[in-house]
Amino acid sequence: MKRKQRKQRKHLKKKNPSSYKEKPAQDNDEFKDTFKINQALRTENYNLLREIGRETGFTSDAIRRRVWPFLLHCTDLDQDKVIEGSLDVPHKDEEQVNLDVIRSFNSFPKNLDEEDKEKLQKQLKNVIVHVLRSYPSLHYYQVSQEAAASA
Repeated sequence: MKRKQRKQRKHLKKKNPSSYKEKPAQDNDEFKDTFKINQALRTENYNLLREIGRETGFTSDAIRRRVWPFLLHCTDLDQDKVIEGSLDVPHKDEEQVNLDVIRSFNSFPKNLDEEDKEKLQKQLKNVIVHVLRSYPSLHYYQVSQEAAASA
């Protein structure tokens, strides 16, 4: 058994010379960025997160799912309350947003069941409406929701 493990380790070293054993986690740039992002989220450092987003971006989809709601000021777990509580004045483009969000999941993803599709549509609509209500001078374009749906 030990012989087999040694062979596997040898094979890994040949295939990937910069293995994790050669470089401590603290020297890994992605680790540093993720650590800095998590620290900014814990301390609610909005400006640092904006700076990181502009300079290097966020390291993974999981991190993005945590950072973007914070940056958009919609971190409430109940997304419906976010929409109702953010601004009560509807944006002029909300009806178009509703129509486009309904169409947005017709072509992809193919294997999504109806319940998940409705949940994603609701989340997408909530994010778009929240941004539009927060910044009434913005104009909505269909490409906005297509980019958000595919992210």
